[in-house]
Amino acid sequence: MTIQAGILKLIAELQRDLKVSVLFIANNPGLVSAVCNSVAILHQGKIVENGTVREVLRQPVHPYTAALLSAIPRNKHEKIDLKKLMASGEAAGNGGCSYYSQCLKRQHRCQQTSPALQLINGSHFAACHLGVERSELNECSSLASKIS
Repeated sequence: MTIQAGILKLIAELQRDLKVSVLFIANNPGLVSAVCNSVAILHQGKIVENGTVREVLRQPVHPYTAALLSAIPRNKHEKIDLKKLMASGEAAGNGGCSYYSQCLKRQHRCQQTSPALQLINGSHFAACHLGVERSELNECSSLASKIS
């Protein structure tokens, strides 16, 4: 942990002194939230969700991001049942979502098509039919409240 903290401090100093951006690749959301301003979540080499660290890690839209975050124990005594985080089943057809076979929220259309990254809100993007629908619902309710 001491070495990790030292390396993170050094990265931050170099970034500040050299006035450069840093691409930080990690599988630890805690480190990502400590070091980064924005984050991209990849599944099988494709970005499925991206935005600010706060947007993505606090309000994940893509089921893969939600499963990743749910797989992190909150304390040393918590046991995580990975079987409850992922479904099992057949793979999607050509052009379908790469996460289809493991997704707990999958729908028939996910087997057929995988949406491109679409704006959810702010700078938050996700490649998920459900996320796009949620974004549209938020826009409609926001518009309705302005009209009322």
